[in-house]
Amino acid sequence: MTNPEISVIMPVYNAEKYIGEAIQSILNQTFKNFELIIIIDGSTDKSENIVKNFSDKRIRYFSFTNKGVSASRNFGISVASGKFIALMDADDISDSERLERQYNFLIENDHIQIVGTNCMLIDQSGRVIAKKKFPEDHEHIEFLAPLFNSICFPSIMVLKENLLKIGGYKEDLIAAGDLELLLRLLLGGFKVKNIQENLYTYRKVSDSISHKYLHIQKSNHYTNALSYLNTPKIVQKDFRNNFRKGLLEYYYGDISR
Repeated sequence: MTNPEISVIMPVYNAEKYIGEAIQSILNQTFKNFELIIIIDGSTDKSENIVKNFSDKRIRYFSFTNKGVSASRNFGISVASGKFIALMDADDISDSERLERQYNFLIENDHIQIVGTNCMLIDQSGRVIAKKKFPEDHEHIEFLAPLFNSICFPSIMVLKENLLKIGGYKEDLIAAGDLELLLRLLLGGFKVKNIQENLYTYRKVSDSISHKYLHIQKSNHYTNALSYLNTPKIVQKDFRNNFRKGLLEYYYGDISR
């Protein structure tokens, strides 16, 4: 497909149980002018064969040895043709109106550069276990970002040029790479908004990176959040910064570093 408006980036590592549904949820979008960039990141299961069974011309598919999700996303961003980048995990599901709603929002609100959505949480069998509501406005998202998940990161859409401006993902982080990227986007002055609808379904799986490397994720969260809060631009904001540091220590300060 030539000149797509949106490039959807989907890294894949051993997701044979769910990838078919994930891909189909993108192909079913009401917004049609997109490309789906799938990066097989050293999968040893049948994920690659499942991808090959899709013949939609909007799919661009790459495969290489395992480099990690951040490297895969950076590669996807580097080859993307779209003006906008939408993230997508290989075991999740996008609502059919997700891309259309996010695209229209960014076009109509040029003071906002990043848009996420609320989401539903499902278990490995697809059963809904929770509905996750995130803060709507930039100020609330920024305030909570160093402390908790204030955005469903795989649901975001962002201008490609903004990701390139900040250098993309840090590929040496095993876990918490999404948070680190979000904090750099915030430091770059980019504004964020969460659409208050469940346009993304996030699947909780026992072998996910966040589950397998929980301690590393918490440690990286602490390190990156503290660095953000100690940045002169953030320190000068107001008294709430010390309050945020106190909360960070309370929730993460007992993690050995």
